[in-house]
Amino acid sequence: MMVATKSQRKGCIYFIQCATGPIKIGHGTNVEYRLSNLQMGNPNRLTLLTWFPCADPQQTEVELHERFTAHRLRGEWFSPAPELVELVRQIHEARRDVVCDVLQLSL
Repeated sequence: MMVATKSQRKGCIYFIQCATGPIKIGHGTNVEYRLSNLQMGNPNRLTLLTWFPCADPQQTEVELHERFTAHRLRGEWFSPAPELVELVRQIHEARRDVVCDVLQLSL
């Protein structure tokens, strides 16, 4: 029996926004749990904008962080630049089965 390494585990990429400000691009296996943990230490309302499943979430997250590096504020948090907002909208449209607060995105 072969055990998947951490980087080979399936998971998802999520986009969480702090109030109408920064957007966190992260990965995990339980988005609701992660949102709850982040919210616990944040005085502002956090909103799950959208998420999508992927086979290699760690690598996908790295690629997204590189793609939006010019908009990085700190760590995994990015300013809601038009390019990032548009990507989130496209993902949301492609995943109509996911209930998210994408309309709260600020430009």
